[in-house]
Amino acid sequence: MKVKVQIVKDGDSIVLEDGQEVRYIGVDAPEEWTPCYWEAKKQNQIFVEGKTVLLKFYNQRKRDRGTRLLAQVYVDDILVNAEMIKRGFDTVRVEYLNEKDVNKFIALQEEAKRSKLGLWGDCPPSPEPDYIVNLKSKKFHRRTCQWVKKISGENKDSVKTREEALKEGFDPCKLCQP
Repeated sequence: MKVKVQIVKDGDSIVLEDGQEVRYIGVDAPEEWTPCYWEAKKQNQIFVEGKTVLLKFYNQRKRDRGTRLLAQVYVDDILVNAEMIKRGFDTVRVEYLNEKDVNKFIALQEEAKRSKLGLWGDCPPSPEPDYIVNLKSKKFHRRTCQWVKKISGENKDSVKTREEALKEGFDPCKLCQP
């Protein structure tokens, strides 16, 4: 199935033009605010963002426990799932993976470890998050908070640290608890 990628969410998931979310089968990327998160996301963006990709599904399972599609993601002849492991940005996640790919992915991960790439090397710690402030409500939020999408452009700004937000008179959001 060929589809266009709208945005990259992180190092192992994307959102398609039709709004469906896809999780790369067989890999696990660093979580936000952990070492290598931004590097993995950026590498994934380089591979797929805005591009048409080919999704291949295993026969036994097309979706994870949520609603995300589980797929092998190809750009041209490159299996992005495997390439993210090979470059040390993602680790192997055997859940939902077939036996043939488990061995291939583990071998790629072992080579990344030996070569000290990505997570296995000197991945810098993630910087402290920027926070989004609502100039109208005087609240500040984590970038991932659902309220951020609802702040109009003229009321939206950002600050580098929690302390800066508090110093400028903003109150923390009760939902995302920054």
